[in-house]
Parts: sequence; structure tokens; C-alpha cells
Amino acid sequence: MTLDSFRGGHRLAGRLAFLIVLASSLIALLITAAQLYLEFERDVGYIHERFAQVEEAYLPSIVQNVWVVDPGRLRTLLEGIDRLPDFEFAEVRVNGKPFASSGTRPSSEQLIRQFPLTYEYRGQTLDIGRLEVGASLDGPIRRTWERLWFVLLLNALKTALVAALILLLVRRMVTQPLERITD
Repeated sequence: MTLDSFRGGHRLAGRLAFLIVLASSLIALLITAAQLYLEFERDVGYIHERFAQVEEAYLPSIVQNVWVVDPGRLRTLLEGIDRLPDFEFAEVRVNGKPFASSGTRPSSEQLIRQFPLTYEYRGQTLDIGRLEVGASLDGPIRRTWERLWFVLLLNALKTALVAALILLLVRRMVTQPLERITD
């Protein structure tokens, strides 16, 4: 009889630990998915902020260098854009044709923004070209996967610790008292 009650206690502890670990894991997965989605969106938001920085910081100089036809200085500016995090190319087009560029267009997921290049000359606004800038989503996607593996590893460790604690508590609070009653 003592052996049967002991086995029953272990089955109860095992079932209880399994259900708690399962519920905990599902909740952790949902929270992790939401957290990773928000972090990915934040990373993409940073790319959009950098597009705005390109417009504010680089565009006036690019317009000036297109106007005075200085491809060397223009290439230097485009290389500066190309070095921004997650940015892969920048190109100035004049009359629909490439005038200066830096980097290469990404073949994978990308965000592209075009900026019209206009110049005020003798009271008229002239359209002198376009700046096209591209950023890849590879960086945010890679960082999201890295975070996913890190979070999954931590959640697995947490789940193992919770399961061990549950088994220990059930053993001390349920199984051992039942064994004493049976004896």
C-alpha cells in the first residue's frame, strides 16, 4: 500500500508539473512573440527615422552638388548614407539616368525611399533629379532571430527550474504527508 500511494503521489506531481509547465510555456511563447514583434517594429522604425535624417542632413548638400555638377563630392555624400545602419545603397538620378551611386540594391527584403531634388533658381523651383535610398530588413530580421534564440533559451531554463520547484513542493507538501498518513 505504501508503494502504491508513493507512485500515485509521483504521478500527481508529474501531472501537476506537466500542466503548469505547459501553461507557463504557452504564456511565455505568446509574450515572447509579442515582444519580438514590437522589437522588430521598433528596429524598422529606426530605419524610418534614419530616412528622415537623410532628408534633413544630406538632402541639401546633395541638391547643391547635383546643381554644381560635383560627382566626386556627391559620391562621398552617398557613401555616408550607405554607411548608416541597415542602409545598403543610395543613388542620384538626373533625367531618369543614374548620376552617382554607392552600394548595391539589396536583393532581399528592403525599404526604399525616394526624395525629389529641387533647386530654387531665379525665383523658380527646378526639378533637378531624385535621390533614391534603400535599406535592407535583413538586419532587423537577423536581430529578431538572435533575440528569439536567446529568449527561448532563457525560457527553457526558467521552465526547467519551475518544473523542478513544483516537483519538490508537491513532494514535500503532498506526497510526504500522504505517505506518513498511509504508514
